[in-house]
Amino acid sequence: YKRQVSTQSTWGPPRSSVPLFPPPDDGPPLDPQCASWPLPGQRSDAVRPDVRECVQPLAGTSGMSNRGVYAYYCQQYGVRPNSVLCRVLSDATDDFSMSEFAVGPNNLLGDHALLPLLEVLRLNHRLTALDLAWGGLRTAGARHVATVLRGHPSLRSISLNGNMITSPGGKMLYQLVKQNPSIQQMHLEDTLINQVIRGRIEALLASRRASATIAPA
Repeated sequence: YKRQVSTQSTWGPPRSSVPLFPPPDDGPPLDPQCASWPLPGQRSDAVRPDVRECVQPLAGTSGMSNRGVYAYYCQQYGVRPNSVLCRVLSDATDDFSMSEFAVGPNNLLGDHALLPLLEVLRLNHRLTALDLAWGGLRTAGARHVATVLRGHPSLRSISLNGNMITSPGGKMLYQLVKQNPSIQQMHLEDTLINQVIRGRIEALLASRRASATIAPA
């Protein structure tokens, strides 16, 4: 007589039936060629210029929350939802009024997984401070930041400290600063951006801050 031992836990439902963050039912998933990036043999910081062209943007956000938008774009980009972001993003519907956001310490998002979060942040038009420090970002991540947040109307401060962003990424961030006049601070300590590019960024921002302090006649 052999006693059969079940591998199924008697405590609660099967693990597979309790997803970390259920994906939304609407919208097609990201094309497989877009999801599997970088391609085999490529550097992890290889940039895909058309990555956002592979997704179907939301037609509207009525009745949705920051968390719901994040879930939608995680499915679109083929990204597994980040457990920390799932907890901190609000599930209040029709409330896109965040003024500050930080990814949290030791939360290594990576370049591609950053994209769904950026899609959420661009909808929060009151956002003034964004902290992506030590987020596991490289040059592709800098490109995503520069592309998605170029037209953000209120963003004043961005921290990218501790990310492995190289000088080509620094040039993209310089263009972001030039094109978005609301940005007044950008923190780039402990990155791989050379001092020349960092100096240009800081000089432009210092000039902008000085202009902002001059009272109108």
